Amino acid sequence: MARLTDMDLETAVLNDSAYLFESYVEVLMRALPSLEEFQNVDNIRVQVAKSEKQQIGILANVFYLQEELVTRALPKLLPSNQGTARKEWRNRLQRATDRIRDHYCRNKVVELIFTEEDVSRLSAEDYILMHNYGDNLDPMPSLLFQVQYFL
Repeated sequence: MARLTDMDLETAVLNDSAYLFESYVEVLMRALPSLEEFQNVDNIRVQVAKSEKQQIGILANVFYLQEELVTRALPKLLPSNQGTARKEWRNRLQRATDRIRDHYCRNKVVELIFTEEDVSRLSAEDYILMHNYGDNLDPMPSLLFQVQYFL
């Protein structure tokens, strides 16, 4: 079997594989809970991941697949002298991965800031009180920060 570079197919294979990965990420984004209701777009029905474990599993799946494609598939598809094409393909996969990560994080932040009744957990009074106390502020991070980064 001839290498892809001998048959001039490397660009098509890279573009198509990147497109497939981006499409896969789009489907998985629909499986994450979201403020936007786009779970049934394009007649593709996706069951939403309800538990935190399922949501983290989706993210881990995307990150692992991207890593496998970059470290194992790319060297087999293109020789090392095709640096520009490799870098462009790698960046395209990274952008897709960043989109699902940002989508997940954005929804988690909104979930932390607002209650289920759409009432904000933050208020102007909190900041006014902080200003009035001056140097007597508690040096501990806010509850939102603690939940996001320590629990």
